[in-house]
Amino acid sequence: MSVASLTEARDANSGATRVAETTAVVILCVAAVLAPVCLGATDPVARCTFEVATATAAILWAVSARRRLALVVIPLVLTAAVGLQLVPLPDRLLMAIAPVSAGEWKVAHEGMPGVSGCISVDPSITAVAMMRLLIAIAVVCLVADVARRPTPRRALLGSLAVSGAVVWGLGIAFPFSRPELTLLGFIDFRGPIEAEFWRTPLMPALQTNGSGVFDTIAVAGQRYRMPAWVAADGFGPFIYANHFASALCMTVPPLVAAWLAATRDRLPGVVRVVTAAGVFAGALWTVGAMATSRAGAAAMVMAALVFLALSVRSTIARRVTWPMAALYLALLLGFVVVFYGRFAGLEQVFPESVRPRIAALMADSRAVAAHAALRMFAASPLLGIGLSCFGVFVPRFVPGDLLLYYAHNDYAQLLAETGLAGLAAAAGGVAWLARRWLAMSRGRSDAVEATLNAAAWSALSGVAVHSAFDWNMHVPANALLACIVAGVALATGDVAAPGRGRREGSPGFTGLALQAMLVMALAAAIAVVVRDACTETVKRDLREAITADRLARLEPKRPSAAAALADATAAGERMAAWDPANGQLALLIGQAYLHRMALPQPMDEADAMQRLSATWLRTARRYSAALSGLPEPVLGR
Repeated sequence: MSVASLTEARDANSGATRVAETTAVVILCVAAVLAPVCLGATDPVARCTFEVATATAAILWAVSARRRLALVVIPLVLTAAVGLQLVPLPDRLLMAIAPVSAGEWKVAHEGMPGVSGCISVDPSITAVAMMRLLIAIAVVCLVADVARRPTPRRALLGSLAVSGAVVWGLGIAFPFSRPELTLLGFIDFRGPIEAEFWRTPLMPALQTNGSGVFDTIAVAGQRYRMPAWVAADGFGPFIYANHFASALCMTVPPLVAAWLAATRDRLPGVVRVVTAAGVFAGALWTVGAMATSRAGAAAMVMAALVFLALSVRSTIARRVTWPMAALYLALLLGFVVVFYGRFAGLEQVFPESVRPRIAALMADSRAVAAHAALRMFAASPLLGIGLSCFGVFVPRFVPGDLLLYYAHNDYAQLLAETGLAGLAAAAGGVAWLARRWLAMSRGRSDAVEATLNAAAWSALSGVAVHSAFDWNMHVPANALLACIVAGVALATGDVAAPGRGRREGSPGFTGLALQAMLVMALAAAIAVVVRDACTETVKRDLREAITADRLARLEPKRPSAAAALADATAAGERMAAWDPANGQLALLIGQAYLHRMALPQPMDEADAMQRLSATWLRTARRYSAALSGLPEPVLGR
C-alpha cells in the first residue's frame, strides 16, 4: 500500500473517531440537560431511556479508536468484582465470607434441598445495579478521556450550566408542593387512600422520600406486609427537595464558570466577581431557605469555597481562601462524627433551651439508617450483602415497621453493600482523583482554564459533602451529573496528545480484545436495563391491582378488582418468563393470586388460585433471601 493510501486511511479513521466522539459528547450533553428536568429520570421508562443513551455514548467512544488500557479495564474490573456477589457458593464457603447472607438463604430455602445461595441477598436487584454501575463507570472514563481537549470539556461544562439554570428556574417557579403533593403544578403524588394521602403503596421507593412503614394486609385467611412509602415534598423538577439541592451543587459552579468565561475582557472585573458571588448566594438561599435542605446548604458552601480557592490568581488570596476551605471541611467532618456517632446524652452538654433540638437531631432517621448500614457491614464485612440490597435488607436490622430504603449516606450504604472490597475500590477512585489534582496544581493554566477546572472540582466537592447525608448516587439524574463532573475533574491536568498513535491507545491485540469485551458488556447492560424497566412497569400494575382490591374490600361501593387482578397476574407471568429470577416480581404475582383466591368463585378455581400463589411464593423464596411480604396464616383461623 502506498504512503498516500496509508495517509488517507489514517485521516479517515481520525475523522470517524471525531464524529463518534462528538456524537457521544452531544448525547451526554443532552442527557445532562434533560435528565434532571424529567423528574430526575426516576420514572422507569425515563430512566431506561437515559441509561440506554449514555450506554450508547460509551459504546461509540469504545469502538471509535484505541483507548488507554486503564480506561477500558476499570469498568470491566469493577463490574466483574460485583459479579462475584452473584455466583452461587457452597454453604460452607458462603458462611465463611458472608455469614449474614448465608443465614438468610438458609431460611429462604427451607424445604428446597440442593439450592445454593450467593453473597447478594437479592441477586436480581444486584444484577441490575451491576449493569448500571458499568454504564456509570464507562461514562466517567469516556468523559475523563474526551474532556482532555478544550472543546468537549467546555461543551460538557456548558451543558451542566444550562441544566443548572433550567433546574434552578423550575425550582423558583415551582417550590414546595405540600400539602397538595403535586410536582411542577400538575403531577400528583398523593396515595390512593384518602385518609393517608401522604403515603403510597404504588410508587417505588425511588419516587418517594425513601422512607415509609409497612401496611399489614389480611386476605383469604393469610396476612402479609406491603410497604407504604411516604410521598416526597417535591421541589422544582425533583421529587425530593434534597435531590434538587444536590443537582444545584453540581450545576451552579459550571454556571458561574460559564459567566466568568463569557464576560472576560467584556465587563469590569468587579461586576463579574460580584455577579458570580451573587449567583452562589442566590443558590444558597434557594437551597437552604426555600428548599430547606440543610445538607444541601452545607454542600453549597463547600462548593463555593473550593471554587473561590481554585479560581483566584493572587498568591495572597490563595493563602486566605485555602485555609478557609480546609477549616470548613474540618468542621463538616467533625459534625459527621458527632451526628453519626453514638454519643448518648450529648444534648446535656448544651443549654437547656436547645436540648430538645439537639436530641431530635441525634435521633434523626439518617443516623438510624447509617447505623443499620454499619451493622450490615459488621455482619458481612468482606464483600457486603449485595449491591443495592440495603433497602430490602433493612427490616432485618431496624426493628418495628419503619422502612428506610436508602441509608441517606452513600458512603455507609456502599460499605454495607460491598464491604471492604467496595471500600478498596472507592479508595482507588480517590487516589486517581488525588493524582489528577496534583497534576492540575503543578501545571500552568490561564484564567479561563483555571475557572473551568474550578467548576469541575467545586461541583465534585459539593456532591461529595452532600452524599454524606443523602442518597444522591441512587437518583439517576444526579448520578449522571456526578459522573460527568468526576470525569471532567479527572481530565484536568491530563493534556491530550496531538495525534492518535499507538502510544495513545491500548497496546495491541490485548487492548482491542478488552475494548470488544467492554462493548459487549455495555450492550448486555442495555438489554438488562430495558428488561428492568419493563419489569418495574409490570410490578406497578400488580401493586395497583392489589391496592384496588384492598380498597374494594374496605369500601363495598367500589367496583370489583377482579379484572384488574387477572390482567396484572397475566402480565406478571409473561414478564416472569423474560425475567425469571426476579424474586420481587414473583412475590407480587403470588400476592395477587392470593387476592384472586378470596374473590367469589367456584371452589375448584379458588383452590387453583391457592396452588398458583404457593408456587409463585416458592419461586420468590428461591431467588431472594430478603423478602418482607411473604404471607403467613392469621392466628385464630
